[in-house]
Amino acid sequence: MEPWLVPDETVRPLAEAAARQRLRTETSVPLLVERALLLEDFAARGLSARAARLDDVASTAEVEIELSEPQSAYMRVLSIGNAGRVGGHPRILPVPMRLIERLGERGLADRLDPSPLRAAVVWECAAVLSGRTMSEWAAFAMLGLEL
Repeated sequence: MEPWLVPDETVRPLAEAAARQRLRTETSVPLLVERALLLEDFAARGLSARAARLDDVASTAEVEIELSEPQSAYMRVLSIGNAGRVGGHPRILPVPMRLIERLGERGLADRLDPSPLRAAVVWECAAVLSGRTMSEWAAFAMLGLEL
């Protein structure tokens, strides 16, 4: 993870949304960023209408692999939260190294709209259940959607 300094006016609504989901702000950032980047990629390829269907696909995801203990623990955090560690408005937030180059000139702040956090969590759960990253899961899910 790469630490990014984020302005308080960006962090505050994000932290509040994460708390409503019973997640740490630091957990929510990679999910929001990856989902935002994926939607941008799909839109650039004229696939926005199909991408809009991914929320439904993710919400019906089933276990495709045997989950390891760390994956199971992560699913518990995503599913029921980690209320014991929620709180505060951290200004330095983690972004996975594999996403850094994709941020481009727009940077991080534009991709931290907290409104799709629930959907981002559902996409991540679907990814974990399939043994993939969110980007891999979304690509395979898009391939499986009928035109």
